[in-house]
Amino acid sequence: MKRSAIVNLKSIFTVDLRSLALMRIGITLTLLLDLMLRLGDLEAHYTDTGVLPLEALFRYGWNQSYVSFYTITSSLPILAGLFFINIICVMCLLVGYRTRLFSVVCWIFLLSLQNRNPIILQAGDDLLRMILFWSIFLPWGYFYSVDSLLTSATYHKPTQYKSLAGFAYILQVFSVYFFTALLKSSPEWTSEFTALYYAFSLDQILLPIGQMIYPYETLLKILTAVTYYLEWLFPFVLFLPFYNQFFRTLFFLVFTGFHLGIFLTMSVGLFPLISFMAMFGLLPFAVMQRLHDVLKVIRSNVKDFFKRILSLFREKAVAFDYHGPALPKEGLFRKVIVGFFMIYVLLWNFHTTGKLQGFDEAYQIVGNFFKVSQFWGMFAPSVFKDDGWLVLHGKTQKEEDIDLNNAGSLLSFEKPRYVAGTYKNDRWRKYTENIIFVSNSHYRLYYCHYMMKQWNKEMPESESIRQLDVYYMKEISLPDYQQPVATKELLCYCAIE
Repeated sequence: MKRSAIVNLKSIFTVDLRSLALMRIGITLTLLLDLMLRLGDLEAHYTDTGVLPLEALFRYGWNQSYVSFYTITSSLPILAGLFFINIICVMCLLVGYRTRLFSVVCWIFLLSLQNRNPIILQAGDDLLRMILFWSIFLPWGYFYSVDSLLTSATYHKPTQYKSLAGFAYILQVFSVYFFTALLKSSPEWTSEFTALYYAFSLDQILLPIGQMIYPYETLLKILTAVTYYLEWLFPFVLFLPFYNQFFRTLFFLVFTGFHLGIFLTMSVGLFPLISFMAMFGLLPFAVMQRLHDVLKVIRSNVKDFFKRILSLFREKAVAFDYHGPALPKEGLFRKVIVGFFMIYVLLWNFHTTGKLQGFDEAYQIVGNFFKVSQFWGMFAPSVFKDDGWLVLHGKTQKEEDIDLNNAGSLLSFEKPRYVAGTYKNDRWRKYTENIIFVSNSHYRLYYCHYMMKQWNKEMPESESIRQLDVYYMKEISLPDYQQPVATKELLCYCAIE
């Protein structure tokens, strides 16, 4: 075999257009799921009657470089309308109609939503936002889209796309794993290999399958070592200029298994799903060629169903002089923009590790405004040792002591049988985790007032409460399966005068 057939530097800049299309579909479906989950907590998380009124946001959690049209109002109907518009835009992106336009619109919607309530965010939110950002510069609507069906071109469509934007996307996926490994500097990751033992000691996130694995200390040490070195070393295979298709496929399969393991053992919200969808763009030509043949059969079966709908789209497209996407050429201006952000994001990530000095607030304005800021400190530098559960001690009008966090049953400070199940969803778990920190103690009173108002609003007068004390039953994770003793900490209290 010729050397040129093996070593191909261009391959690390090349992505398959069909893979990008699959990533578009996966990411937008995840966006829809995220919006639906957030919609259930619209009042609680995004209005002045919730846990983070605008006054508190601007006082404690706002950066002058942030932009968010969700801060224009706190009216529930208007916010619901914004959510509805957001969902429509995401659905347009899902089917690939005016793909580039709706990529920009959905990205703006997402950063606006995330800026409205930063204390419920996690690493998956950073990744979702960054994939949307890089997609603005990528032709991920070239296949499997309304745009592609509207095109009048009949020539053979290319499937490979070489660009700096493609490399920036690959570098972003690389950064998620490499920088989290770089941040994991404690002995429990690097030498003792007890990190997963401590992670599985956190009842707040532990799922039943994780509970089954937890007693096996040796297995947890092996899995810790595998996790650390996998994140540290394996992402570099994405930049190998030889057998690149093979290594990208291997990367996809290995980290799919990795995130499946996280999904089955720990409750960490949408992070595993977002990470899985974000990797679809890495699938190489050989894989997509086989998958494309399957998709062609599916498309032929549903083509008649969409025929009339597409004819309407074509009529509108002609009216607006729109004929579907052309494969864009990455001109100098676009290369400069992509190159700038690619280098900026790389410097930002090095700054989060403490290995880059001088990247002060003046340089961070761009990152905060465009929301390309990111932090991959998952269980880093060490695993969080504080574990526990909330007890919402309500005092009723009849002087009864009840626990609002346990459906109003008689007050008990005993540990719930399944702590992770006491949270409505991962947004609430993350919120609770954040307000426990002393640095976020100013948010606690808003939480207390909200929970008290909600209880009294939903209950008859006879079962209403006149006082609420929020306690955190803290357990410190101990080594060698030692059983911790829970200590009671009063986070905040409020009362009706």
